[in-house]
Amino acid sequence: MKALRYLIIATSLLMSGCGSNNNSKENDIISSTEPVSTETSENNSSSERVIPEEVKTSQWGEEAALASYDAIGAVVPYFEADHFDYQVTTDDFGDPAIWFYLYYETQDIAESKITEYAYAAWEADSYECVIQKTRFTDPDTFTYWDQNVLYADKDLNDYRAIEIQALASIKSYNGVSMGCLGLFCFNYIPNPYPNEFPAYAVSTIIGDDNNLPMFGYTDLEYSFSFFMVGKTKCLQILITSKNRYFELEEEYFYALLTRGFGILQFNDMSEEFTDLGWVGEGEYPDYDDYMSYYASPEDLSYMVYFQYDIYNQVFQIEIMPK
Repeated sequence: MKALRYLIIATSLLMSGCGSNNNSKENDIISSTEPVSTETSENNSSSERVIPEEVKTSQWGEEAALASYDAIGAVVPYFEADHFDYQVTTDDFGDPAIWFYLYYETQDIAESKITEYAYAAWEADSYECVIQKTRFTDPDTFTYWDQNVLYADKDLNDYRAIEIQALASIKSYNGVSMGCLGLFCFNYIPNPYPNEFPAYAVSTIIGDDNNLPMFGYTDLEYSFSFFMVGKTKCLQILITSKNRYFELEEEYFYALLTRGFGILQFNDMSEEFTDLGWVGEGEYPDYDDYMSYYASPEDLSYMVYFQYDIYNQVFQIEIMPK
């Protein structure tokens, strides 16, 4: 399992529900109600879409399989159920995603299928699968419970991977309460080269034509994750090393200045988050465990937060578009 996957909180899988929708299918219906032609039209100067073989042969049926392929770039591994339906949606970052809802007589049966689905996904499509106990909380009753969640991951290439999160619940199917195994499927950016600065992930936030400094050391290890500030997608990069500590912050400070970034210094321990002023030249300020810095390029198109976290011994960079 990738230690730093493009994580969607699994609670949403339980709370969003497995309700049926207009794309409802039963297992014996395997073809699309509106099949997409794979032939070339003589009356059309452009070719019709060529359907991938994995879509045409999928047991989900062409309609559901094509929806999966369009949403995440691959067909979700098939699994038998009494009924199933699906819904194309978006993940927490607004990117395409898809739900598959598999229905059984009871929640216990749906829960038992998690392990079976893990084996099916691994054997059929080489997903890396981990089943973890996850704690859920009901905010209305202030109660909590632990439940198994399956995380299944697969890299499509160096820049795109799939995660499937599977969780059992009780939901309504055509007005009947049934056990439901929900499969929430989405893409994330993998980290295949942890000793290289994640330039591709950076480019998805601020573009390829950016002036952000990168470290060239081979002893550094990078991990990254995305987060939202309001409706804006941002990136956090964590850098660890066995040999280098907070001096990375000083080095990055000067690298930003050299490239024309303006640096704003704040005191995190101040209740008022005191502005200590812009740093445009001169010496690196005295090191302070609780000092943080914000930098912007000359065009002010994004903000960079950087700081060495002395408690976790990690250098932190956050990139936030404006």
